[in-house]
Amino acid sequence: MIFLIYIIYAVAYLTIGNSALPNQLNTPNHLCVTCICHARTGCFSLQNCANYSINYKYWEIAGAPTLSNESEVNQESYQACIADDNCIINTIMRYVEVLNKKDCICDEMFDCRDKLSLHLYGENCSVKMARTPQRRYNNCARRNSLPILDPNIECVDVDL
Repeated sequence: MIFLIYIIYAVAYLTIGNSALPNQLNTPNHLCVTCICHARTGCFSLQNCANYSINYKYWEIAGAPTLSNESEVNQESYQACIADDNCIINTIMRYVEVLNKKDCICDEMFDCRDKLSLHLYGENCSVKMARTPQRRYNNCARRNSLPILDPNIECVDVDL
């Protein structure tokens, strides 16, 4: 019995490593973040996107995800995170969670379009998006079967 538990532990460790983060690679969140990054930078490299749009403060707001349970929250663990695709995906997903999954495009849904707006504009995400990131996002979204942004819809954020 102890041998069986050891094997299960070894397989789990080899499968997920010592990562403190859920594996987001090859998931719908990965596709979404890829399109968010393409909208932001014009390329599909998550690491390039992170270098341009995930600063230390953003990373801290996202809960400072690290590559392992033992990592301290410091510049070194931040740099390691933005060099790792899975950590980048987790950082962006956690950031939009911290901002309460705000419905930025006022369609009573929360999807990749809202995540894009939150990533680009933070809490002021209901602003009209610039054409270039909108066009880039829509091109990527079409290729990945994600919802596209309608350039004719404007959202008015009203707190009642």
